Amino acid sequence: MKYVDAYGLKGVKTIYRGTLRRPPFCKGWNVLVQMGFTNRKEVETDTFRGQVERLVKDKKVVPDEETEGLLRELGVVPMLLSHKEPRLVPADFLQQVLERSWSLQPGDKDMIVMIHQIEFSDKSGKEKQTMESSLVVKGKDSDHTAMSLTVGLPMAMVTEMILNNEIKRTGVLMPRYPEIYNPILARLEKHGINFKEKII
Repeated sequence: MKYVDAYGLKGVKTIYRGTLRRPPFCKGWNVLVQMGFTNRKEVETDTFRGQVERLVKDKKVVPDEETEGLLRELGVVPMLLSHKEPRLVPADFLQQVLERSWSLQPGDKDMIVMIHQIEFSDKSGKEKQTMESSLVVKGKDSDHTAMSLTVGLPMAMVTEMILNNEIKRTGVLMPRYPEIYNPILARLEKHGINFKEKII
């Protein structure tokens, strides 16, 4: 909801902000939360290991074969069983597992998809329309990723603007000022990164 004030959307009846995921993702993540893998407090490894082993067998936590498969594919339980340190922070341990399991392999490609939908009425309030603004960026390979383009390029462009004294504002700023984002959007378009807009 912090975006309501930041983007001048006071009075808007409904605003959602979310991330699109494949359906099993939320189910798998829920299991990790229930098992305690998102806990940021340090615990004894043996105690945590015992807790996880019990919950793996609990049908309320791991209800079906698909969830078992997600857990098995991630490999977080075997890595916990072989963990040597007497204490650990579950969230840090999970991060290490994810960085190892989810790192892009040489033949992998990533893709960024962003969609904004804005429903509005004309001045009379009678005719409703929906504007859709969408962005799709595909990575070339595991080094030249869509994420590096959409995050790295804007950062490099802002840095260049600061060095050239093109940005007069100071401090830590949200990217909501036209004198900052308009030049960056124009430069990104030259790299093939641009939003497509249409009424749906």
